[in-house]
Amino acid sequence: MLRKGKAPIADYEGPAISTRSRAQSDASATSGASIPGTFPDSNQPILDLTDDRPLQPFPGNEQTPRATESNLLHRTQPAPPLLTTQRNEELGNLNRKIGELEAHVRHYRARGDNYKQTAQDAMRKIESLEEELAHAQENNQQLQDRLNYAIKDQPRDQETRDDYRIPPQPELSSVETLQVPELSPVIGPPPGARQPRNTVETDISQLSIAASWRPRGQHPNKPLKGENANEYPPWRYAVDVKLETDYPMYPTDATRIRYALSQMEEPIFSVMQKMVYRDRTKSLDDFMGDVEHYMGIHLLADAANRELQSVAQRRNKTVTEYFHRLLDLWDKAETPERERVKKFKTILLPGLATSLYVKEHHTVREILDDARRVEEGRMETFFHHPRNPRSERQATTSPNQNQRPAGTANPPPRAITTPNATPPRANSQFGPVSKKPAGWAGVWHEPQLNPARLTPEERTQLHKQGRCWACRGSGHRSADACCPMHAHRGKMLSEITPQSLKVTFSDDEEEEKE
Repeated sequence: MLRKGKAPIADYEGPAISTRSRAQSDASATSGASIPGTFPDSNQPILDLTDDRPLQPFPGNEQTPRATESNLLHRTQPAPPLLTTQRNEELGNLNRKIGELEAHVRHYRARGDNYKQTAQDAMRKIESLEEELAHAQENNQQLQDRLNYAIKDQPRDQETRDDYRIPPQPELSSVETLQVPELSPVIGPPPGARQPRNTVETDISQLSIAASWRPRGQHPNKPLKGENANEYPPWRYAVDVKLETDYPMYPTDATRIRYALSQMEEPIFSVMQKMVYRDRTKSLDDFMGDVEHYMGIHLLADAANRELQSVAQRRNKTVTEYFHRLLDLWDKAETPERERVKKFKTILLPGLATSLYVKEHHTVREILDDARRVEEGRMETFFHHPRNPRSERQATTSPNQNQRPAGTANPPPRAITTPNATPPRANSQFGPVSKKPAGWAGVWHEPQLNPARLTPEERTQLHKQGRCWACRGSGHRSADACCPMHAHRGKMLSEITPQSLKVTFSDDEEEEKE
C-alpha cells in the first residue's frame, strides 16, 4: 500500500538510527519469518557497534546529524564513574583558581585605593606647603624692602674702623717702664667714638624669624577661670613654657600678655582685660602679679603655714605618705630648706625620730632616706620577732600565779580575759567616716559646727560613745582628715596664743591616749 506523495514503505530508508545492523536484523527476521511462530535468532546482535559507517540523512533534510558510535554510546550508556570524578576534580580546581584570582583582584584593588588616597593626601600637603612657601617669600620680600629702606636712610659712621690702634706712647725712663705695663693693641672703635645703631637690623631679623617660625609649644590643658587658686600653678607653668619655647612669636610684653589673656575664661578674663586696657605699659610680671592678687594666691602660704603648725605623722601613715603631704605644704608656704629639715625631724613618730637624732642632716632628702631605712628595719624586726597585742599580753597569765603551797585549796580558775578588756567595736570596719555608712550599728550623731568647749564629763561621755571631740560627730576622731572641723582648726597667726596651742594639743593627746 502506497501513501500519496511518499515513497513505498519497503523502499523507505529510515532516519539516522537506520544502520546496517538494523538492516541485517530485518533480513534475519525476514528469513526467520517463513516459519510461523518463530523469532529471529537471539544470538545475532541487534546493534553492531563495529560498523562506523555514517547514517544516511533524513529524506528532504540534508543537514540531519549523522549518528556515530560515540553518539550512540553517549545516548545509550551513562558516563563511567572515573570520568565523572575527574571532571568534578577539574571543576573544583578551576573554581578554586577562580576564587584565588578574585581574592587577588580585590587585594590589589584595595591597595590601589590606598595608594590613591595617599597620593591625594600628599598632593594636598604639597599644595599647603607651596602656599606657606609663597607666603613666607612674600613676607621675606617685604622685610627685605623695609631693611633696604632703613639701611638707605641710616647715616654711615666714618669714624669707626676695625683696625683702630692706640697711638704710640711717649718714651719713658727705665723706672717708669717697669711701673707701667706694656699696652697691647686694641682692635675696635676708640672709647669716645659713637657706637653704630643696630636696633633696626635687630628688629628686622626678629621679624624675619617670627615670620618663618612654626609653633612648637603646647597650650595649657584648660583655660584659667580664676575660681580655684590651686589651678593657677599648673596654668602658670604651661604659659611660661609656651612663651619660652615660641619666643620669636612673642618678642614683647604686650604680645605675651595677649597670649596669657587668650588662655583665660570668664570671670577672670574680663577683669584682667580691663586692667591691661587701663595700663598698656604693664610688663608680664606685673600682669601675673595682678592675676595672683585677684585669685588670692598669697593666702595659700598663710593657710599652709597654719596647717604646718598642727600637722604630725599618724601611726597608720608611712614616712613616704607623710612626706608627700608635707612637700605640698612646704611648696605653698615657700618654706626654706633649713626649716624643712627641722620640721621633718621633729614631727616624725618618736620611734623613728629618736633614731635620726644621732646624725646631723642638712637636706630633707637625707632625712627621708634615713627615715625610710629605719622604718624598713622596724618592719623586718616585727616580722621576725612579732609581739602580741596589748590585750593579749594582759590576758595571758603567768604560770607561777596559779601555783599554791601544798595543802592549800586551789582557787577557782581565773578568767582568760581581764574584766577591763574592751571587745572590738562593731563599726570598726567602716574606718574614719563623717557621713553615716550603710550598715552602721547603734546611734549616729551628726557633726556640729563651732561647738562649745568640752567639759571633763562631756569628754568621758564622748569617749564612751566613740565620738569626735571636735565636731561631736560619730565615726571618726578630731585628728582624722574626714572631720568637718579639720579644715577649720587652723586659726590666724595673730590669734594664736601659747595657751590656746597648749589646750589644743593637750586635747588631741588625751584623745589619742584614751
